[in-house]
Amino acid sequence: MIRRLNDKMKKNSEHRIRKKGLLFSILSTIICLSVMLLAVPTVSAEAEPATETSEATNADIPATATDITETTSLTFDYYSVKPTMSDNNTQTSFVFVPNNIIYIENKETPISSLYIVSDRPMGEFELTYNNKTQVYGQNGFIHNYIKLDEPTDYIELRISGGQNVTICDISAFSEGTTPPDWVQTWAEPLEKADMLLLPTHGDDEFIFFGGTIPYYAGQLGLDVQVAFLTNHWGEQYRTHELLDALWNAGLRNYPVICDYADLYCEGLQAAQYTYDSEAWTATQVELIRRFQPQVIIGHDINGEYGHGAHMLNTDTLIKALELSGSAENYPDSAEKYGTWDVPKTYLHLYAENSVTMNWDVQLDKFGNKTAYEVALESFNIYNSQTANYTVHKEGGGVYDCHAFGLYRTTVGADTGKNDFMENITPYRQTANPEQPDQNTDSSANSESSSSSLYNDNSNVVPYVEPEETVGSTTTRVIFWICMGICLGAVIFIWIMLGKAKKQKKLEEQKKQAKRNKKKSANKKK
Repeated sequence: MIRRLNDKMKKNSEHRIRKKGLLFSILSTIICLSVMLLAVPTVSAEAEPATETSEATNADIPATATDITETTSLTFDYYSVKPTMSDNNTQTSFVFVPNNIIYIENKETPISSLYIVSDRPMGEFELTYNNKTQVYGQNGFIHNYIKLDEPTDYIELRISGGQNVTICDISAFSEGTTPPDWVQTWAEPLEKADMLLLPTHGDDEFIFFGGTIPYYAGQLGLDVQVAFLTNHWGEQYRTHELLDALWNAGLRNYPVICDYADLYCEGLQAAQYTYDSEAWTATQVELIRRFQPQVIIGHDINGEYGHGAHMLNTDTLIKALELSGSAENYPDSAEKYGTWDVPKTYLHLYAENSVTMNWDVQLDKFGNKTAYEVALESFNIYNSQTANYTVHKEGGGVYDCHAFGLYRTTVGADTGKNDFMENITPYRQTANPEQPDQNTDSSANSESSSSSLYNDNSNVVPYVEPEETVGSTTTRVIFWICMGICLGAVIFIWIMLGKAKKQKKLEEQKKQAKRNKKKSANKKK
């Protein structure tokens, strides 16, 4: 009787254990499945392209960001540098050494973008905000517009490039699809250029090339690249004037600024003595191969008013035109960019195959100002040069910015004599054959204002792979935790059932042993 009670109690105990284990497993599974069902739609919703919600969110973002520099603090080593670095004056600046940190904070309005102006390329620098660090400065720009991934009220800017950096201004902006008009959002230099301008100094692009940039880049939207053969790093204000003037004229791809210092030379021989002519030729060949221009615009062979650097520029260009098409010449740049034979090259004041450009055509992209007026307006931004130079109309002698000549062509002679792009199909139109050929309407002699002939990419935003948000990461963590709990519950059930089965088998063996023992005892009697 007692044995039967013990057996019954053991069975009840095993049954209770199994029931508890099973109940725990069922409850765990139900909870996990419920959380998973809630989590999975969240993951799916985050993974799907934004539709109505994103459109509503974008509609809430202002078209133009607001300048919030006035309420933004700029500090370094517990000292406010804001008076110097927020006055929109490139003549005032602050020098930072490697690993210096500038603290940028706005407690009233989140910062969505920065505009940093330096005297020379900053090299690499880091921006740390919202628990992440990003590296900038690899592009070599001195006017840097930086759109942050997300708004923040606090940023640390660390000089990380291993060199001293002179910063003139730092401006901060609230959220908006575009910054204010005065902010320069430069794109990288082009990969392929419809037109390559080769001025020697900053200001030559307007004094001698007149309305070329406003008309072909600003109005027609052609891919125009400018490469200056000398630099003005010794005069900190001059490069800022250069960028401001080009931006005003409608250029949007950052110019190339070569490594040769600006030195005045009286005549070609003086320039050849001052500079390394072979290095200049190699530079010209590399520029041709890098940008593969369909048209090049260069200086007068005689250097306009006899400037030796202008003369050396054209002298080395003429040599480069004959050398750039063969990989045997300057093989390093040929290996890097390939070879290129320029279809058309125009030189300022070149007497043969003369071309007279009409810069009096009105440009609707500039409020119906003429190409000449935009060129003059842009040149006047060079405050350091206006006392001695200006942009002349026709009849200006060596300063006549309308007079050019077709020096070299592989596509035939000009017949219209008034369009640098005659007989040339722009790269973008070549890439998009369905686009109508409007080159016949691009003549600068057009009496009415011309419309943009080619795709305007000024508002094109490149696709960026969306970053995983904190919310989506958390959801995935919860999902996998639930999966782990479910797996744990299954394992627990399996273990408990296994234990119960083993216990039952053991009990049966004990009972069988007792029965066998009892039978043996009865036989002995």
